[in-house]
Amino acid sequence: MKCLNCNSSEVIKHGRRKTHRGFIQRYKCKSCGYDFIKKDKYFRMKNSKYKIEKALKLLKEGYSLRQIKKKMRGISHTGIMRWNKKFTSD
Repeated sequence: MKCLNCNSSEVIKHGRRKTHRGFIQRYKCKSCGYDFIKKDKYFRMKNSKYKIEKALKLLKEGYSLRQIKKKMRGISHTGIMRWNKKFTSD
């Protein structure tokens, strides 16, 4: 792992941060002292990884956005459109 600030490889673990999805490992750079969190593509997403992947799977299987919305409760059809745009462009 490399520092996001100075690109140094001298990075150590520096505690954990509690979020609504559980604990996230924090890191600190020994060179510049920058404190950061390794971000994945689900970082700061309100819904769980499981829920997002299930909705995208249903979309690939041919379900419409509104059918998925009815089936999964608590997700808007516009949210599914945004997930599709974000996660299929990678």
